[in-house]
Amino acid sequence: MKILIIEDNQKLAQTLKKGLEQKGFVVDTAQTGEEGLDMASEGVHDVVVLDWMLPDIEGVKVCQILREEEKINTPIIMLTAKNFVNDKVKGLESGADDYLTKPFEFKELVARIKALGRRKEKEIITKIKIGCLEIDPDKMEIRRDGQRIRLSKTEMVLLMFLAKNQERNSNFQISIIKPAYLLVNRFQTF
Repeated sequence: MKILIIEDNQKLAQTLKKGLEQKGFVVDTAQTGEEGLDMASEGVHDVVVLDWMLPDIEGVKVCQILREEEKINTPIIMLTAKNFVNDKVKGLESGADDYLTKPFEFKELVARIKALGRRKEKEIITKIKIGCLEIDPDKMEIRRDGQRIRLSKTEMVLLMFLAKNQERNSNFQISIIKPAYLLVNRFQTF
């Protein structure tokens, strides 16, 4: 699992980096909000550990930018000395997934990182694209070239199953001929 720590206290950042690496994590660090934004925007980290009080941009603002402008869904743990309920609410409402106050126990931070990592692994694909078809399982909708196609619940469940397992079912081709007809062609492979 790859972790990004955005923390201006270099001693704390290095202590966290060393401890997390000993636990088997790959860790990058950033000391400013701007540097952290650049690194987090790449979307290569599994969890971001974010300090609130950074020298250039507050952590809550970094969190808001990542969520609203960059559309980054990487889980974020706000790690801060701000321990009032209103601060916690503000941090979580800015887009953080978790909030841990300093001082903290290292093993608790590790447990929270692992929990967020498990949650990320279990995320359901929000949309599936196959050629000109776009399937949205959450809304139970299918679109072909942007046009909504109506399918029965059974047809939709079957289509989603085939689409999610298309790597395993490489000898199937999914076609929609008319809005009401779903055609699954089986190809013979030699």
